[in-house]
Amino acid sequence: MQMLEAQAICGQITVGKLHFYHRETYELVKDSPLTWEQEDERFLWSQRCAVSEMKGLYNRALSELGEDSATIFAIHGMMLEDEDLTRRVRRMIREEGVTAQFAIHTVGEQVMDTFAQMESPYMRARAADIQDITRRMILRLVNIYPDWTLGKDATILVSDTFLPSEVLEMDRRRILGLITTGGSVDSH
Repeated sequence: MQMLEAQAICGQITVGKLHFYHRETYELVKDSPLTWEQEDERFLWSQRCAVSEMKGLYNRALSELGEDSATIFAIHGMMLEDEDLTRRVRRMIREEGVTAQFAIHTVGEQVMDTFAQMESPYMRARAADIQDITRRMILRLVNIYPDWTLGKDATILVSDTFLPSEVLEMDRRRILGLITTGGSVDSH
């Protein structure tokens, strides 16, 4: 039997089987057989898909959880369309001839590093927001759609962190609790 000790953020106690969640992996290909114009269009397509999905998640969160919880998805939608992020990804595609997913990943890592170095714990926690939006675009480009089926039994889900969109997309009726080994109390 494995016993885990943690800091509760909701003041509740639960007992159940643990399910260790692992994100889907993908190969990050750098060099593209396509022209930079085609890769640029792939990026713009993934951006549009992700923005549309964020609108859907916002509406779902609004109806299920209320406006306070839904706001993060409106913010993610704005972050996806951020001019600096878009310009940097498109420039990397054009100048280096890399795949859209490689450019998104690289620029996303740079932005996450910037947030991680900030003094404010709240701002450091925003690196997860960048991870969430860039991961969503990359998953669309490599044609991966996560399966959130958790099985028939209720479970306590364990991961290093949970991204806001992951939590909303899960079948929360089957989740007794969430345990993270990383993140902070300033995380979503």
